[in-house]
Amino acid sequence: REKLASQLWPDSPENRARKYFRQALWQLQAALAETTRAAGDILELKGGWVQLKMINALKIDAHQFKTVYQQVRFLPIAQLTEKEAAKMMKVVALYQGDFVTGWTQDWCLLERVRFQSMQLALLDNLVDYFQLTQQYAQGIEYAMELLRHDLARERSHRRLMRLHYLAGNRTAALRQFEMCRQALAKELQVEPSKKTVTLYKHIRSDSGDLFSNGIP
Repeated sequence: REKLASQLWPDSPENRARKYFRQALWQLQAALAETTRAAGDILELKGGWVQLKMINALKIDAHQFKTVYQQVRFLPIAQLTEKEAAKMMKVVALYQGDFVTGWTQDWCLLERVRFQSMQLALLDNLVDYFQLTQQYAQGIEYAMELLRHDLARERSHRRLMRLHYLAGNRTAALRQFEMCRQALAKELQVEPSKKTVTLYKHIRSDSGDLFSNGIP
């Protein structure tokens, strides 16, 4: 218990860290009791020890998330199967916000950034997969989710421009460029990159195959 308390509240005095830990344990027990009658079988308290037992009834979203990420992180998009895409769709839906919102401990901030990076990588994979399989509407949905995480992420704007155009909506593709320009100007005080401008000109000219210009 002392080790957990010091890791979770490293900047607090020892007695206060122990108090916070006791409160957290009480809250955890109450939450488990609301969701399962087997709360005592999941959380075991013995003297100075606390143990979380990984029984079959226990599912941890962070563990599911990391497992799928590790399974697909190095797979080329062309090798992704429909089953693997379904797994990615399931776990990105688990991501309902930043890891342990409101906590500012170093270990928590690092985990928060790590999970954000994994979420963005999985969303990128889904966008690529749905573009490759010509399921443009779903690709657009996940590209928009990327922008909800970071409105000034220029690469996501380019991908939305491409997906709208491939889906037959040239107007939406051109409007996406304008949204990109405004977001970059507001948040970073910069203009769109040459890659983005080149893609915009290509779409505006309606010159056909977007894959021939080599713009990611």
